Amino acid sequence: MNRVRVVFSLIVLACFAGNALADESWFLLSQRSGEDTVAVSTGSQLHTVATPGRVGSYGQFDHVMGFLSYQTQLARYVLTRVDQRTQTVSASVIINMSESVTPMHWMSGAIPDVMLTEQFAYFVSYSHTEGAGGPGRNPNGGFFDLDRVTLADGQMEQFQLPKDCVNPRLVEFEGMPLVYSWEGFCVARFDVAKRTVETLVSDSDVGDIVIREGNAKYVRRGPETAIFSDYAMVPGRGAFRLSRVGELQQVLNADLRLVPLPRRTVKVAEAGEQPEIRLGRFRGALVIGVVRVLPDHLELKYIDPATFSVQWQVTLPKSASIASLYGLSDNAVIYLDQATASVMKVTQQGTTVLQKVSADGTFLGVKVLSVGSKNPPGAPAAVGQCGEAPRDSPKEIHGELVSCDLGG
Repeated sequence: MNRVRVVFSLIVLACFAGNALADESWFLLSQRSGEDTVAVSTGSQLHTVATPGRVGSYGQFDHVMGFLSYQTQLARYVLTRVDQRTQTVSASVIINMSESVTPMHWMSGAIPDVMLTEQFAYFVSYSHTEGAGGPGRNPNGGFFDLDRVTLADGQMEQFQLPKDCVNPRLVEFEGMPLVYSWEGFCVARFDVAKRTVETLVSDSDVGDIVIREGNAKYVRRGPETAIFSDYAMVPGRGAFRLSRVGELQQVLNADLRLVPLPRRTVKVAEAGEQPEIRLGRFRGALVIGVVRVLPDHLELKYIDPATFSVQWQVTLPKSASIASLYGLSDNAVIYLDQATASVMKVTQQGTTVLQKVSADGTFLGVKVLSVGSKNPPGAPAAVGQCGEAPRDSPKEIHGELVSCDLGG
């Protein structure tokens, strides 16, 4: 069958394993030639660690990174595991799955939608047969499945996602795989013990939001007016949704139960501002980051999920890549400046260059995955599936990661 392949951006995986790895930055490089490589940087020097093929999604657990890719020479999907401590490929797991199965990927680039554990890798896929007009439906009436691969032997199990699950994204929520719909309503979780998928939010559970959105889904005229709905899953607080009319609303509480009506709502964006949301951390507390595109700059606000009050606000240049945004808890935000091909750090004191990405246009963009030392025991991971990502930056050993890529 003809498989869909994606040429994606250069993804910065600035990951640090305590003091031993504090000076190292990890990159997933996508060159214009189409070759993808995993490289580690110490200072300005880059060292290639792995060439995993064309990566569609990735994840991290402890000091191991996993890259899911289609490798042409094998005509198979492979999960390449890289050990940051030894700077080597610890395993290349050939996934035993049907040719009719295709892992989810985004045309905009690789997404952090692989959940890794010590034994398994989870991701979302769809299936179709040669000559079919689109994905086939599963017995639940849906189009997508949650896949679990045993890392020891590459064997794969599939669990059907509900029919309300569209444009699925996979995140880790307090140790469990959680799937939600980008530009939809559905939220579902995988019960590891029962080996079942449980629907937490269906379209019928959010009738009040459907009414508030009205026909917003259908009157768009393009990116200038579009607001695409998305979720932020906040450990200890619940699930929050950015609606198609620019409202932030709580849908699930901390126990992942539907909140009673009337639900808490705050207006965070207007049509044309193309808002995106990120889960972050500010001064030790989890926050929801809302990015708006204004006429001559970007605006990033950190919103307290408990009160919906603005905790911090920063202005970024129009050339800042939203997909690359992440920050540190000391009022610092790091991003790719597309105009200068540099990774920048902005604080209240000013802006500095952290890394020059490319002087000759060899690479295609940047997404920042993580910066900082490993979280303290029990600390939740940020959205974007950094998992137990090490979280100290080279210059700020105690900086905490506040945002991972969500949108791909």
